[in-house]
Amino acid sequence: MSPFYNLWSFLLSQATLLFARPRRVDAQSSALRWVPASDQIGEHTVAVQLTDALGGYTTQEFTLQVTGINAPPTIVSNPVTRAAKNQPYTYTVVATDPENDTLTFNLGKTPTGMTIDDNGAIQWTPQGTQVGDHSVEVFVTDALGATSTQTYTIVVSETAINNAPVITSTPVFKASVGSAYNYQVVATDPDAGDTLVYQLLSKPDGINIEINPNTGLLTWNNPIAGSYQIVVGAVDTHGEGAAQGFTLTARANNTPVIQSHPVLSATPGSTYAYDVRTTDVDGDKLSYSKDTASLNKGITLDNLGRLRWTPNTSNVGSHHVVLTVSDGNGGVQQQEYDLSVTSDTIAPLVRLIANYDLVNLGETVIFQARATDNMKVAGLKLLINDTPFVLDGNGMARFTPTTALTIRAVAVATDTAGNIGQATFDVAAIDTSDVNAPVVSLNLGTYAGSLVTAPIDIKGSLSDDGQLDYYKLLVAPVAGGEFKEILFVDHPNAIADGVLGKFDPSLLQNDSYILRLEVADNGGNISYSEEVVDVAGDLKLGNFRLSFTDLSIPVTGIPITLTRTYDTLTSGMTDDFGYGWRMEFRDTDLRTSLRSPSEEDQLIGYQSAFKDGTRVYITLPGGKREAFTFKPTVDPLFGLASAIAKNPDAVVYRPKFVGDQGVTSTLTVKDTRILHKAGSNEYVGLNGGVPYNPADVNFGSIYVLTTKEGIVYEIDAQTGDLLTVTDTNSNKLTYSDAGIVSSTGKQITFERDALGRIASVFDPMGYLIRYEYDANGDLASVIDRENKVVRDEFPFSTTTSGGTARFNNNQVSVRYVPDAESRRQAGLISAFYGDLNVNLIPDTPRGRFLVVGIPQLRMQSGYFTRDGIFRGFTPIGR
Repeated sequence: MSPFYNLWSFLLSQATLLFARPRRVDAQSSALRWVPASDQIGEHTVAVQLTDALGGYTTQEFTLQVTGINAPPTIVSNPVTRAAKNQPYTYTVVATDPENDTLTFNLGKTPTGMTIDDNGAIQWTPQGTQVGDHSVEVFVTDALGATSTQTYTIVVSETAINNAPVITSTPVFKASVGSAYNYQVVATDPDAGDTLVYQLLSKPDGINIEINPNTGLLTWNNPIAGSYQIVVGAVDTHGEGAAQGFTLTARANNTPVIQSHPVLSATPGSTYAYDVRTTDVDGDKLSYSKDTASLNKGITLDNLGRLRWTPNTSNVGSHHVVLTVSDGNGGVQQQEYDLSVTSDTIAPLVRLIANYDLVNLGETVIFQARATDNMKVAGLKLLINDTPFVLDGNGMARFTPTTALTIRAVAVATDTAGNIGQATFDVAAIDTSDVNAPVVSLNLGTYAGSLVTAPIDIKGSLSDDGQLDYYKLLVAPVAGGEFKEILFVDHPNAIADGVLGKFDPSLLQNDSYILRLEVADNGGNISYSEEVVDVAGDLKLGNFRLSFTDLSIPVTGIPITLTRTYDTLTSGMTDDFGYGWRMEFRDTDLRTSLRSPSEEDQLIGYQSAFKDGTRVYITLPGGKREAFTFKPTVDPLFGLASAIAKNPDAVVYRPKFVGDQGVTSTLTVKDTRILHKAGSNEYVGLNGGVPYNPADVNFGSIYVLTTKEGIVYEIDAQTGDLLTVTDTNSNKLTYSDAGIVSSTGKQITFERDALGRIASVFDPMGYLIRYEYDANGDLASVIDRENKVVRDEFPFSTTTSGGTARFNNNQVSVRYVPDAESRRQAGLISAFYGDLNVNLIPDTPRGRFLVVGIPQLRMQSGYFTRDGIFRGFTPIGR
């Protein structure tokens, strides 16, 4: 068919019809129509030409016979004229009709007992009294009544008539060079008691092909390539015979090749389908079979290679399947695989929407629930404030609130395996007559201005002249970021300086955070209260981090090293390698406890002013986070004059930072002189009262971190990015978004994508490392300098909470800090891989990891995905 089939055009032409009466080809149905006239009786040659829009064409030519009147059918078969008493007689009348009319068969003059059926088959068994001659008339009539007659005489004898045998088998036309050729000749004889002898009537000279005269098996042990005319025969006891001739082609046989890969998993109740895709270069007809065990399980495999099976729950487990493909010429190919039947553990996906998320009293809310499942959804229901509601055919239900409240709708779906999925949608029903906002306050008490290292109670007050709808606690980094909810309480009572909830610093990295109390009443009025909380300490629930070195270039002094580190505490933030991954050294994640400057200050380029107690947080190479407190010291040169003046605001200070307990590094900034701003605890510069902040270009815009080993790190005070690293011998590495450069002259360079993530790294020799990200922004794979793909498989091999894992056959260290909550018993197991029924503790902030302890194996913690299957340490990404 032409790809331009919708542009076909037909051209009908031939000399004898060119000027004939109307005839046409229907371009839609391709039907040729013509009504011949009386003067067109006879033969006509017709040619049809089919042309497409680009000028390509093809033709078909045929001869058309036009008759003047209806022609009668023609009987073309010759009758059987001999019969014997008590021996069945058969003769099938064969007739044709010029107009292809439907034909009917009838008998005229016939002996008693003779019949003919609709297909022209005559049946008769002569009796002993019917020995002799009998006349037979056969009539064949077409649809218009035209009839032809065949008349013949049957001679019935006393003795039985011998019938010739018939060869009923189909030859094997192909032989394979190097494999024995076999063809089983099968013949039958209608006469009971006749013995058949098989013969090889004709074969080319020089080939050793033979036939067994008793069995009819034709064999050729060493076929030679070529084509050969073969004739076999079968002869009965009375010398009557039958012959069969065919062309035998011998050639080298090629084994069929299975190109498809099987589906390796199935689910009870769902049809498993695998279509075996096979090729055979010889074009042989292929046959498919399976092993007996698979057959007994009900697995089917048809002659096209389509394997089907619907397992049930009793089939859960592994099943070995063996498939065999044969070309009939000795070529056989097998495919073996293990089919795993596992119970469906995937919950239905539920979607719940509503026409509003905020309504007034008396307004109707319409909810609509939908559910899909990888198997089949067995049921879907809707609960509104814990009360079941009937869903209509479109999955919709209506609810009209009469009191101010939060309407919580929950759609719950169940699949055929019993898995449950749900979705929630909240609608606020408000009382518009309530116009006064709640009165709220936070009271951190002794924790205000102190370091929080362990969970604390958060106290506060909330009240309203009406009814409270909810309150919640949220946190966000002071330096900027999204507020995350840590507590939600529905329909609370008024609280006067009482406990609102707990604040757990073990779930957050060390930093300064804004703790926000948000309270809403039934009128939709919302009030806030905020305080700053400083988080410190090393105990982090469920936190772990691990590092991989993708590249290390040895140079004098400090080697150029490209190391990426994953940390669950930063899994919600994107960095050089996507969510949760940062580049060691380069990203210090520097933050302060100061809020962003006001819009006015930003317009004139001012930073927020440092105060007494302002904190600075820096992440060191290796992941340790250190904190320093701003505690300026009095400049000795101005101290005496300031003391005489007895005016604290006239004292001149020098910036100084003091590390927290256990911090061994020192943090310094550009040496400058600053003043205490009158009437506040803020500091300003001597140059016109500019707010003092090391990030301001007036004050150097650089932090200098010096380790106890003497390694000096220069950090950009505005971005938190590492600028340089210098060792005690003045060897230096310089970092930028474009790469890392050594003072020796060697360097590695980066290429970044549109989102600023590193997409590729070039080493000094020009070799490339590539990084690929998925649609969620997670690091999906790393292609190393040998073009090998590195993925997120981390076989776990440790018996302690801080041990090692294997990553692409490279040992890496894993640091994990558990607490009592993470040591839950999972039960005895014998391997780290497989399905485990475990009690999983709450997940980490982005919800990808779950932690569980297995005391029997002396392992303090391991990581499992939501389906309860142990995956090893740390999938890449969130």
